[in-house]
Amino acid sequence: MSDVFGALDERTVDSDIASRMVRFQGRRGSAMVHVVNILQEKGWTSEDIVAIASGPPGSGHYDVVFDDEDKCKAFCTSSNGHIKYRDVSYDITLHGRQVVQVRVHWMPICTKKIVLKELFSNYGTVLTIENEMYELGGFKCQSGTRLVTMEVSDSQKASIPHLLKFQCGSKALVTMRGRPPLCLRCLELGHVRGMCPDKGYKDTDQSSGTYADRLKQKKTVEVSKDVPPVKSVEKPGSATDNVQEQTVVTQDENWQQAKRRPRKSQQPKEKVPQAAPTTVVDNDEEQPAEPSQMEVSMASSKRKVEDLDEFTPMPRNKVASGREPPGDIGLDTSEMLTQDSILDGILDAQSPHTY
Repeated sequence: MSDVFGALDERTVDSDIASRMVRFQGRRGSAMVHVVNILQEKGWTSEDIVAIASGPPGSGHYDVVFDDEDKCKAFCTSSNGHIKYRDVSYDITLHGRQVVQVRVHWMPICTKKIVLKELFSNYGTVLTIENEMYELGGFKCQSGTRLVTMEVSDSQKASIPHLLKFQCGSKALVTMRGRPPLCLRCLELGHVRGMCPDKGYKDTDQSSGTYADRLKQKKTVEVSKDVPPVKSVEKPGSATDNVQEQTVVTQDENWQQAKRRPRKSQQPKEKVPQAAPTTVVDNDEEQPAEPSQMEVSMASSKRKVEDLDEFTPMPRNKVASGREPPGDIGLDTSEMLTQDSILDGILDAQSPHTY
């Protein structure tokens, strides 16, 4: 969190330190090591310098405090208010008066320089007014931004506005290195528009478009409030027991219900009855045969015919767990066994395989 207080004017300054202090105002590429090297090249040592303080990031200014007021004035006289070191220019000013450069954006390109001079004369002494040059791939021209160099005090610097407004409706943005930027969304200091905390909360769609578009947006919001809650519908016998209704809201206050189509479920195949086969007789008459039941399997098309009971006059073999004695069937088995043994002996004697 941050807060804005009054300007640090002459009432908040220690006059003893201020009388022995000079300010190095550098351009892009300035650094504290440059200031130290400049002082050493001019013949000043650490015994002559009390402090070297840097300003906020991007401000490019450094305050140098000498141990004696005469040394401070001698340094300013020898530098003649300007020093260049490694292609970086530094403006040298006494404390209480500093040289700043402001950039004026959005001003019409046809505006005279005298207009800007009259405007910024209220905040300090205007030194120069130049046009910023734009160069890209050998193509060089003016960008429309004005560079105004001024000599101001601390209180005058704090009073330079961020935004200039004219009665005709035009606006001009004033930027300066080292001071907090102005947010063009909430018009507060300390951040830019892309990092505004209100960026995700303000509804910009309400203020965009035509009047008819805004009316449609209001109607859509009202209709959405009147729509009843969505309920689930149960359909007996369907594959999906619960089918949810989907409500579609349109801008012309007409809404209709759209239901999902239930998905077809796979049901087991039923048994297919087969027609009874027919047999052909010599007299060209078709007689129905005994019907037989057949099964149709779900996994394959094989058919299995159940075995039918065949009626025969011969008795069926009776399954028994043990040996049963022959029953009395009315035959003399002793004579049959004797004859069988005689025949077996004759066959055995006549067989060529007998040795």
